[in-house]
Amino acid sequence: MSDSERGDDATGRFDSVGEALREGQLLVLEQIAAGDRLSAVLATLCVLVEQFAHDALAVILVVREEGAGVHVGAAPSFSDPLARLGMPRMQAFATEVMTSRLGISVSDVRDRPTEVGWDELERIGIRSISAVPVLGPDSSPLGVFAIARRRPGRVDPAVVDLIQQYTSLASVAIRNDQRERSLARSREAIREAQRIGHFGDLTIDLESGRMIWSEQTYLLYDWPMSMSPPTVDSFLDWHLSPNRQRLEQTLVGRGPAAHAEFEVEVDLPSGRRSFHRFLLSRVHTPSGDTRITGTVQDVTERRRTEDALRQTQRLESLGLLAGGIAHDFNNLLAAMLANVSLLDRKLPPDSTARPALASIDGIVQRAADLTRQILAYAGRASVREELVAIDALVREMTGLLAAAIPRDVSVTLELRAADQSIHGDPAQLQQVVMNLVTNAVDAIGGKRGQVRIQTDVEFIAAAAAMRRFPEQGVVEGRFVVLEVEDTGLGMAPETITRIFDPFFTTKKTGRGLGLSAVRGILRSHGAGFEIHSSVGHGTRFRIAFPIRDGEASASHDVELESDSIVHGSGVVLLVEDELDVREASASALREAGFDVVVARDGLDALEELRAAGGSIRAVVSDLRMPRMGGHELYEEIRKTYPALPFVLCTGFGDSSDLSMLVLDPRASLVDKPFRIEDLVRTIERIASIH
Repeated sequence: MSDSERGDDATGRFDSVGEALREGQLLVLEQIAAGDRLSAVLATLCVLVEQFAHDALAVILVVREEGAGVHVGAAPSFSDPLARLGMPRMQAFATEVMTSRLGISVSDVRDRPTEVGWDELERIGIRSISAVPVLGPDSSPLGVFAIARRRPGRVDPAVVDLIQQYTSLASVAIRNDQRERSLARSREAIREAQRIGHFGDLTIDLESGRMIWSEQTYLLYDWPMSMSPPTVDSFLDWHLSPNRQRLEQTLVGRGPAAHAEFEVEVDLPSGRRSFHRFLLSRVHTPSGDTRITGTVQDVTERRRTEDALRQTQRLESLGLLAGGIAHDFNNLLAAMLANVSLLDRKLPPDSTARPALASIDGIVQRAADLTRQILAYAGRASVREELVAIDALVREMTGLLAAAIPRDVSVTLELRAADQSIHGDPAQLQQVVMNLVTNAVDAIGGKRGQVRIQTDVEFIAAAAAMRRFPEQGVVEGRFVVLEVEDTGLGMAPETITRIFDPFFTTKKTGRGLGLSAVRGILRSHGAGFEIHSSVGHGTRFRIAFPIRDGEASASHDVELESDSIVHGSGVVLLVEDELDVREASASALREAGFDVVVARDGLDALEELRAAGGSIRAVVSDLRMPRMGGHELYEEIRKTYPALPFVLCTGFGDSSDLSMLVLDPRASLVDKPFRIEDLVRTIERIASIH
């Protein structure tokens, strides 16, 4: 049929199918270029068909992208009747048309079989209809283009020809919409991936120096999205050594390789610091331009986690090393103290050797204190838990330290924790307060200044705990917060990162173990800490001690530090694998009045116990021994002798698995090195319990 051949129905404003086709192509392409919605583009095609034909109602049904049925893409003249028809009928109609491939034409719907449902069209005022499928380049069905009339009769072939021509335009519009939707989904997926992974992308045109950032890159650099990205020079100024030079070489195209991967510390415009990981490539475009393109990722949390993991692994290694050294060293000290006690009992009261003996005793005690500091740093110091009122402890310690604080330094107490107590070891908590206060005073450096000590009770939510105490295992709850702030010199960031390292000190004198021990003590108490300091603006330490419900575990350890000579009686089974400690302790116990049976380990001790036939009054055992240790020996003895007094001695500093023994009134835990007088008192105390 030529363009001039028109039927009776074709009485619209177009003179020919060709003219209507050209008009449709022009309008549709303009709308697609302008980014109009698919429904508007398809409505234009429907209107053009209705203008070409007389008494025509045009509709385009579109296959859903997920393949679940069809929806109305456009029906400008009878969308309401279609709604009354219902989706199941439209789906059935569209399926029949798309299956036919060539389309269908019905002069009168009354002539169609009623079981197919064509009679439903008459219910919405349609008597005749012609429809063709809208196909993609691969002949996949995209939809249906149909024209209907309210009277019976054959649809003019020219109209059918026009909608067949328009299906190609509808196909272009539908596929363009699918591509746009797919692209939008991809962009959204990329944005979500960048948000989750904390990375963005950036591109630099080497000729113009212009940078292009993704949305997430703006967020990574705390840069307002209302502003253009900074210049390359300004951007580089935010990045710090040692990798700043490498970043500069890469961004200006002078890098040694086409691809580069590295991490840089960033001083952000907002004042925040972070670490960014760059993956950059040098790309040559078809037009001959050269660009640097790639991604930038915030790896601050990963670096922090890795640092915390390395610190934990280092502490575990040092803990094992410290525990082993402490065990062996304390055994040597225990043997020395036993011999000191033995000589002390044998020397006459007016002996000139007594001052030297007292000096040896003091040296051993100082060596034992140093060992405890090493164990505290490694987090292996044994904790004697009891209820401790932090306010009272702070008052006591500042009172004791008052004489050592220069007059130019004022100490202000703001204690608001009232009578709130925490579970902890009083001696270790005293060490924490003493170290923080003396360090604060030292930081003032002999000048006029102030140290402020504050306590308070605070509820810390989970999110705040993670932010304030990262990688410290602090969980949500109530805390007694101890804050020590000074007006001293302050610290640089690189100093803050090292203050807990063993043997690191900024003082002219000192061993560098004070804060190392503090960190270990805080870890063993489940406390979190945070530090705020800058050069010239002083330092503030904040420590959060968890408040636990319930009563503290009863402890049967007694600090026995008396110079008076005490005596015991009965048979004591001494279990010790170290020969020097075993012989010296046995001699000292015999001198104190005991009969002593010795064993080298737990298995030997069980044999000696069976051979003694109930004559053993008490057992004194080392904790760590070959074959059977003190803990296992205690459990075996309790099976047969539930009331036999048992003293467990340890030089390792780890009593975390001895809670059952600590709760036993006829058992006690004693740390090496110990004075024989203290051991005798402990034996007599628990042996006298009935």
